[in-house]
Amino acid sequence: MHKRITRGLTAMRLELGLIIGHWSFWLIAGLWSAFLAYTGYSHQFGTLQAALKADIGNFGIGLLSLVALFLTGASASRPQRIRFSVLDAVLPTGAEVLIGRWLASLAASCLLLLPVVVVAIWRGSLVGFWSSLPVFAAESGLTLAFCTAAAYWLVTRFSQRRWVYPLLGIGWLLFLALPHLPLFDRTSTGMRGMTLLSFMRMETVTYDELWGQMVHGGLPTWFNGFYLGCTALLIAGVIRYEQQNRRRRTAAWTWLALIVAVSVAGGSAVGFWQTTAALASHESANSRCSDPLIASTAKPPVQIAAYTINADLREPSAPAFRAKLVLSNQAATPINEVVLTLQRDLLISEASVAFEQQDDRLLLRLPTLLAANQSLEVDLAYAGNVLLTGSFSGPPQAIYFSNEQGVRLASAGAWYPLVGEQLLQPLCRNGLHAPAVFELAVQAPNDWQIVSNLDQQQPNLWRSNNAQWAFLLAVPGLVNEQVGSVNVITMPEYLDLVRPYALRYQARLEQLARFFPAAAHDRMTLAVLDAGEGLPMNAPAADHPFIYQRWERLSEHAQNPANEELYLTTTLVNSLWQRDPSQAGNGARINPIQRQVDTFLGQLLSGDPAKTRERVDAYYRTSNKDIDPALYNPIVFGLVDSYEQQGAQGVIRLITKLQQEQNQLLRLSQAQLAEWLEQASHEN
Repeated sequence: MHKRITRGLTAMRLELGLIIGHWSFWLIAGLWSAFLAYTGYSHQFGTLQAALKADIGNFGIGLLSLVALFLTGASASRPQRIRFSVLDAVLPTGAEVLIGRWLASLAASCLLLLPVVVVAIWRGSLVGFWSSLPVFAAESGLTLAFCTAAAYWLVTRFSQRRWVYPLLGIGWLLFLALPHLPLFDRTSTGMRGMTLLSFMRMETVTYDELWGQMVHGGLPTWFNGFYLGCTALLIAGVIRYEQQNRRRRTAAWTWLALIVAVSVAGGSAVGFWQTTAALASHESANSRCSDPLIASTAKPPVQIAAYTINADLREPSAPAFRAKLVLSNQAATPINEVVLTLQRDLLISEASVAFEQQDDRLLLRLPTLLAANQSLEVDLAYAGNVLLTGSFSGPPQAIYFSNEQGVRLASAGAWYPLVGEQLLQPLCRNGLHAPAVFELAVQAPNDWQIVSNLDQQQPNLWRSNNAQWAFLLAVPGLVNEQVGSVNVITMPEYLDLVRPYALRYQARLEQLARFFPAAAHDRMTLAVLDAGEGLPMNAPAADHPFIYQRWERLSEHAQNPANEELYLTTTLVNSLWQRDPSQAGNGARINPIQRQVDTFLGQLLSGDPAKTRERVDAYYRTSNKDIDPALYNPIVFGLVDSYEQQGAQGVIRLITKLQQEQNQLLRLSQAQLAEWLEQASHEN
């Protein structure tokens, strides 16, 4: 046994010297490092763990897998190329030499991971270095081990024929493109399970700094187990092939290795598919997005005028809620039944009225007829382990959930009753309802931080007089710090990175606030957490501006100050804008009037105010130089005229009037709108 190990280590050392001693390896390493440096220069990563697990780490593993295929192919074919294969076949050696050569190819491929780590540290931070580096080394090493084993098997099995090398490249491209091919139905569980074949780790599971890979359940473990088994199977297959050629028989231990490898790979594949199916069972049956969410186009006869909800999260795996709803009959006739939507995992235990609950549908039977324009207060108690999944492609992942790692709930997941029978579509980002008074009291473990878009009144109480959506997130270990007038909520390792953004956001809010004197602008919340899946896009604020982003998106905006200013203007104007109550609940759209106002304000604040007209004209003419932009954007140019003639006060008065009459203005033609603007300007 000692001699076998010695021969294996010697073969590995010699082969590794031949690989890294060749000029082509260092050429590849130099080009690879330069490419990574160029790619990383335009990105600012957060922690090292996020960079290696989600950003440049996955990118590096994916491309290096292709390099490893060809590097190993060249190594495996060396005996044939140097006319040593005949002598090699008669030498009294065993599988140890073959394994040693394969390990040399794997070690050389892993050396190319060093530039990935260096760039991640250079453009990120050292936070989580010792906890993230071993995980990255293990997962990337497993991927490269599979690639090198696959290349060794192909080259050895087909006697180093030259057509094997194009086959390696074609196979890499096929596995990369497989989850995206249009002939596959990505909504079926079977085809989502096909993402297991994406060995580059670029499509199977994602990583989030807040949640890690928890949203994927056990998929990462089964994925690693599958490729561990496949790697062992390929190496055992190469050894068996060599044994057959040399001795015309296969050793018993080789058969045992093959059986174990097949068992591990097959069992992991079954586990991956079963976990995918389990996650898919919690997915909404409605895959298409609709706006608004209500399945019927008819306006619901009942609106909920007020919510009072007590959320008990002290047992995160089974949160309990007590809700008091004020139902208001908006119909012209009395009603005795009300249809609501409540996520199916939340089962009602008590109610002040008779009810029927089936899936997401909740039917309340009122004790007496509710007359037109009358209100009724209803009490409900419900609890359950919430899990609502969704996916654009690949395996489904948890979007709304409650477990020991945290609680994440939003309106689109119907964690509180919504009017009408609605389609729960957590990824469509349009979950708004009619404005309501909303009061939320939360009980949670002591070390948990609560995040909500509602206005915090007390340590455990949030409230809004005009809420069209309610978000509840509870996670242990978050930090909450006041930076100027901005309440920053993020993970501890990101706090120092986020503070400068908070100050810039505060400055932009102060610039915009003077144009919206009626809006609340004395404070704002900046939550830098996850990607915000399922939160309403362009959602109106609940009493104060609320910005929810992940760190990567903030850093992308910061790379271009002009883009950051436009993003901030659009986001903050959306929070300051006073919507017409009759249009509330019709989805999270920005109407054309608001869009033109934020375009004007963005251009006004981006440079010399005296040159605003020039910037606005250039902004629109970049897309079409032959059309007068004033014909199709009369509000923008009307605001420019107002600013030039009457200054900021004229703009404030015109924006106020636009908000007051926006519903009527949306029905006007361009010519009528221009006429209205001229009349409103004279009134000013």
